[in-house]
Amino acid sequence: MKITDLDQPVAFGTRTFPLSTLIEDWAARVLKFADDSRTETVRPWTLDDYLGALHLRDVIDRELVGSASGTALPPTLRLADWVLSDISETVEPLVLEADVGEAATRWWWSRIPAAGPVAEDYRESMEWQRASAREQADSEILTALRGVGIDVGSVLEMTELTPEGARVLAESLRDRELSDHVASDVGATLARPGGQTAWKLMVEAYTVLSLYPNKAMGLAAALAEHVTPDTVDDLFPLVSDVRRYNRDWLVNAVLRAGGARGRDVLFALRDDPQIGGMVKADLEDETNR
Repeated sequence: MKITDLDQPVAFGTRTFPLSTLIEDWAARVLKFADDSRTETVRPWTLDDYLGALHLRDVIDRELVGSASGTALPPTLRLADWVLSDISETVEPLVLEADVGEAATRWWWSRIPAAGPVAEDYRESMEWQRASAREQADSEILTALRGVGIDVGSVLEMTELTPEGARVLAESLRDRELSDHVASDVGATLARPGGQTAWKLMVEAYTVLSLYPNKAMGLAAALAEHVTPDTVDDLFPLVSDVRRYNRDWLVNAVLRAGGARGRDVLFALRDDPQIGGMVKADLEDETNR
């Protein structure tokens, strides 16, 4: 980039500024976020201020030829970007605030200061979004339950499940986007009497959710609760798959309902890095009975 290019006028908001002025503004904002993240300042900036700064960085990016490669960035911009990278941590792209389709290609939309007011605002915002998502998921599940004649204020109020209710709950677990809390509540409810009627659907859901941490614990408990000698074969490949989470719930279930075949399956898992210790202990206990 030629140095004269930095004098080109650029629209930002309702006014026009030289590109060099916008770059200096970006650098000043980054330094402010850096100060806020390290010490208590008189007037700390918030998440809204940070998002405004990221939009400014977008405007600068669109004006810089070859900025994607990083080879033509002016020194002030390179330094400011380095400072932001140094004080921040990677998060999911803030796609709701970024231009659609552009957040994934602009690294600054995936960075949040690791400490300070912006970080606190971000965490509170994420907690609120998770709570809202949980309420939405709860509402959709409760609506589906009402469609089969079950009117409850929470899935945890269901002390005994009808086949229709168990089916609705198990089918809701096919959604891998369910929050950990909702998935846990639904799985724990399926462990109650009547949940066994949705056995095949529960196995299908566990096949999906167990690939993600913290999502399949309640469901694994339900499978362990309802397994029988007639259905235990469904658990053999799941308990043996090292990619899956919450397999510890399945160990005793396989031993209890699997008979000789179950013992053979577990025997092969004695050196499993996640559940090997539990397998050895359960096999030893079963031998000493």
